[in-house]
Amino acid sequence: MGGYVELGRRALERGFDRLFIDDEDSAFVFECVTVCNNYVLQLSFYGDGVAVKTLYLVRLLRSDDRPEESELQRFRSLLKSFVLEGIALADAIQAIDEHHFTGHKVLFSDTEAALAKRYGVARELCDLYNETALWYDGELITAEELAEAAKVEAPKVEELLISLTRAQVDLKLGSGLNVKRWLSPILQPAE
Repeated sequence: MGGYVELGRRALERGFDRLFIDDEDSAFVFECVTVCNNYVLQLSFYGDGVAVKTLYLVRLLRSDDRPEESELQRFRSLLKSFVLEGIALADAIQAIDEHHFTGHKVLFSDTEAALAKRYGVARELCDLYNETALWYDGELITAEELAEAAKVEAPKVEELLISLTRAQVDLKLGSGLNVKRWLSPILQPAE
């Protein structure tokens, strides 16, 4: 939380006057930093189920019974989604850095470290799964498969983050009437 603490410290140094941003480009930068950092923190600290995935792998390793093929495939799919979510987010953040921030980093250093740590844990779980899958003749999760899927998912995540940012800017600077335009891609059901 160091980036957020630093942001608070700077606000206190200026006094308790509110910072008013009245141009759209500045508001976009400010809101994009907030949206991206919050999204990464939510992904890193909430709802990942790392412990549950780890316990399941331990159960597979210690079990005397061979799991059903469908059970192993279902867990493979869940774990692949978990790993892919982090890779796609990291790729989307990198694209935002390049496309919207001219190479400057949108993530605070501690948030970036949290994303890297999550990726490390995900890779370790993936490696452990692959070792387990070899014992049961299950399908492995390959780096190529993840890279290919990340190419498809990263632009979607980037669009999500940019749409959320534009909606925030519209709510703060505009009438809020254009929010639907920015959020409609997010709210559309997946096909």
